[in-house]
Amino acid sequence: MPLSELHVTVSLIAPETTFVPGHATQIGVNLKIRDGWHVYWNGKNDTGTPVRVMLTLPDGFKAGEILWPGPVRHVSAGEILDHVYEGEVTLLIPIEISSTVSSSAGATANISAHIDWVVCREVCVFESIDTQFSLPIFSKDTKPSKDLEKFAASRAALPKPWPTEKPPASISWSEGRVEIATPGANWLAFYPYEGCSTFLDPIKDAEAKGPSLSLRLDPKEPADERRLFGVLAMKLTASGLVEYYLVDRNSRESRSSER
Repeated sequence: MPLSELHVTVSLIAPETTFVPGHATQIGVNLKIRDGWHVYWNGKNDTGTPVRVMLTLPDGFKAGEILWPGPVRHVSAGEILDHVYEGEVTLLIPIEISSTVSSSAGATANISAHIDWVVCREVCVFESIDTQFSLPIFSKDTKPSKDLEKFAASRAALPKPWPTEKPPASISWSEGRVEIATPGANWLAFYPYEGCSTFLDPIKDAEAKGPSLSLRLDPKEPADERRLFGVLAMKLTASGLVEYYLVDRNSRESRSSER
């Protein structure tokens, strides 16, 4: 498909102006999505599949797993619930650079990628692109790039690990449901990953204007095998900011800790 016909403009970007041997950094896959269209997060969705990125890296460069910012919910006719990105999003990929990579005069590193995605509105379209970018390799300190703000916005929307002390919410299991309460929040949403227990009505239960969620669970699932696995998003009244936390709680473990 010609670039002019794509519904998503994709580019590889970096937070800094150079690569530094022995330095850990990130690259970004920036997606600018046509108004009214959306692409898919890597959690549970009723339709669509997440963006896929296949990198080709120079010797001495190693990539980690994609870091996915928190999505938004998208409800379509027929009670279809997806977790998507709209407008613009930058997916982050950790990069480790070996200290043995040469930084001699004129040294550069070229990173290329094949990227494909499903983009939807009333219909869904499969699209892909091959793209690349290069940066010089210097052994000295690097400088922020023009795209640094995109990285800052994406990092702010990454799920934080669940704190072992002073957790941001209480999670409790009752007969047929799991309750989440966050005092001081005026909006909550839960975005499930594959492996999360099935919610009976996620459209109604998994988002609320207020400090609590009550998620009804599939009664066919054994009570001791239930798992709450996904991202909890909360908007705090005091700051007005949305925070994201990774949740992975098992009903059996929670009950054992309560005894």
